[in-house]
Amino acid sequence: MMRHLYITLALLSVSLSAASQDIIRWTAGPLTWDKFTVVNTINDSEQIWMPVNFEKKDSCVVHGDTKYKYTDVNAVIMAKPWVYRGNMTEKSLLEAQAHFDLAQNIAHQYRDSLLFCSRGSKEMEKRFLSRLNEEEKLLTKDRLASVPAPDGAAFDVTGISYSRSNWSSRYGAYAYSGLPMSYLKDFFSSVIGGGVEVGMKYRRVSGYLDLALAGAMIQKNNYLALSLDNTSPARLISLMIRPGIELTPEGSRISLTAFSGLGLQSYRYYLRSTPSTQSKSIVSNSGFAISEGLKASFQMGKTSIDFSNDNCLQSIQTLDLKIWSDQILLNGFFVPSVYLSIGYSINIRTLKR
Repeated sequence: MMRHLYITLALLSVSLSAASQDIIRWTAGPLTWDKFTVVNTINDSEQIWMPVNFEKKDSCVVHGDTKYKYTDVNAVIMAKPWVYRGNMTEKSLLEAQAHFDLAQNIAHQYRDSLLFCSRGSKEMEKRFLSRLNEEEKLLTKDRLASVPAPDGAAFDVTGISYSRSNWSSRYGAYAYSGLPMSYLKDFFSSVIGGGVEVGMKYRRVSGYLDLALAGAMIQKNNYLALSLDNTSPARLISLMIRPGIELTPEGSRISLTAFSGLGLQSYRYYLRSTPSTQSKSIVSNSGFAISEGLKASFQMGKTSIDFSNDNCLQSIQTLDLKIWSDQILLNGFFVPSVYLSIGYSINIRTLKR
């Protein structure tokens, strides 16, 4: 009876010259005891040692006049395994084969994920090595006798397809500056702040919730003739909902989105209650706001991770430049301001094999 089976995990990029006689490939067929070195004594409870690794090599599939290049991944035993003579039973061999089958199964899941990944291969390597390690522990614990594994004989990259969900989610953050226009420039100086945004997108139509906080210095000589404490900047708080539509074809590395929005914005600032006292009060001017603008997004990377399940997530990272104008209803007037921002966002969409 096999008490413990330790599998050494290492990801190796192996060239064709690495095909030495010590390498045992899963594709060569089922394991037999003659592939193991038999030992008569052991120093601890380990009765079998079989170092399973992943082997990667570039392959291609010819489809008509086109060649498709991809990276094939298979399970291999990279060093001569050994077994304690007293453990050479049919059950132990079946358990060893089950571990080898498990590694081959995960190797093919890794290969499939590589087909749809344009970035983040190192992250994917760690993910699949971790999965193999965890599933190997569960297999040893549960004493499973077999794990179905694909033979890969009919694998053809030209026949693999996937679908993208029409829905995606978006998370981003940005820094921005603005310049009030009209008579507000006699009251406030320029605005500097930052914000976060979360939203959903359906095909080319998107909408997101935008929360921003900025500081704006109040001019000493303002049109309201207020006696102000100029040591503290006024605070602009903005909560907006901004729906938009993508103007460029979906999936372009550079995209333009036109948007408009509505919400609530508030200026909060300190002032002295009377000229003869040093006491202060906080005044807040809040108003309904509308906005419109244009956003340009530049794709920085795209990662599709783990096709081990029916669904996987595709992450697209973008650098965003945005210019927009807000009009705030203050004291009965719509007061316009122009803003420019730079930000970073991540769009997450489900892929299905």
